[in-house]
Amino acid sequence: RVHLLMENMETYQGNDMSADEKSFMVAQAKALRGYFYSWLYQCYREVPLVTSSLTMDNMYQTKSSRADIYAQIMKDFDEAIAALPDKPYSDAQMSGYFSPGALKAFKARLMLAEAYDDNGNAEPSKMGEIVSLLESVQGYDLADRMRDNFLSDKQLSSPEIMFSVRYLAPNTTHSMDLYYGAWT
Repeated sequence: RVHLLMENMETYQGNDMSADEKSFMVAQAKALRGYFYSWLYQCYREVPLVTSSLTMDNMYQTKSSRADIYAQIMKDFDEAIAALPDKPYSDAQMSGYFSPGALKAFKARLMLAEAYDDNGNAEPSKMGEIVSLLESVQGYDLADRMRDNFLSDKQLSSPEIMFSVRYLAPNTTHSMDLYYGAWT
């Protein structure tokens, strides 16, 4: 579905959305692809690297190397970060979407997993890159009260939340919200 969206956005000629809206949608699609592949990369090591819509002709693909998968994830995250407005998740425009800060955090998490040599020693140059990346994240801070992060009416304005999955149908919460926000 991500590939269908990206491919159709390239050829879309309609005038019901601006170039900025198209760019935003493609950036979100790249962020999703990078996010999904980051989980596949961490859980399964080598998987087929799909970068276009699957058809009957190309649906059987061989596994790609970890290096190729990692490079694609970094490329997707970098392109999405560059195309998105640099606003925090609490900004009304970014609420419910990937923000550059969240993507930098996801990217740093994946980079951290690759920042150690075969003996388990941290490689200083890679650690320096991660620190530099995380220092570039702007617009976030700790909430005055941690409990506010678990209250539905305060979550959207929380300066602490970088990325969240909200259960809104229209105002459904997850049962764990009650445990973390009210009972402990």
